[in-house]
Amino acid sequence: MKKCYSYWLPDNEHHFIEFLSRYAKWGEPIEYQYQVRNKAMQWVKKFDISVDIGANLGLWSQSLEQKFAKNFAIEPIPSMIEYLRLNAPLSNILTTALGNTQGTVSMSCDPNNYGKNQICAQGGITVPIQSLDSLSLPPADLIKIDVEGFEYEVLIGGEAYIRSSWPVLVVEQENKKSSSKDLLLSWGYCLVDNFKHDYIYVAQ
Repeated sequence: MKKCYSYWLPDNEHHFIEFLSRYAKWGEPIEYQYQVRNKAMQWVKKFDISVDIGANLGLWSQSLEQKFAKNFAIEPIPSMIEYLRLNAPLSNILTTALGNTQGTVSMSCDPNNYGKNQICAQGGITVPIQSLDSLSLPPADLIKIDVEGFEYEVLIGGEAYIRSSWPVLVVEQENKKSSSKDLLLSWGYCLVDNFKHDYIYVAQ
């Protein structure tokens, strides 16, 4: 384990460090993915509850818990939890994967890029999975979803929760023409901005 700027990271981590070092070199804020987060914050009306789905090592949650009265960090992989607790000590941590089913699911953990941990049939880690709707969380003001291609299933499993509180959504997706976008537009969301592969949706 090592400390890099304000984050605790695994000794062999280099993916996130490349971003942070680049920010430092350019004189920018040394906060992972601060650009899209700042864009999203402009659309948030209340700062009561944030939900970080795919919290990973806690880089997003560290910033969210400073902005919102309460942050819920959802991360299924056991080896990530120690870092999540260190990086986001004020967050409420839920150790589960999210989708549109209940039970267990296989996940892979890439030691060369911890940002690519994902659900896959050949994964070597078995974790619990449940729906966002089943968690009984308080109404959210912002939800960030970064689940490496599983975002559509997360949204389907969270439809009731999302459509009851209409939070600002930050969704990582490979491109603007995705099934997640079509789904959110059908619910009444509008795509308002993006930074690279992270897209910001706001209820109309």
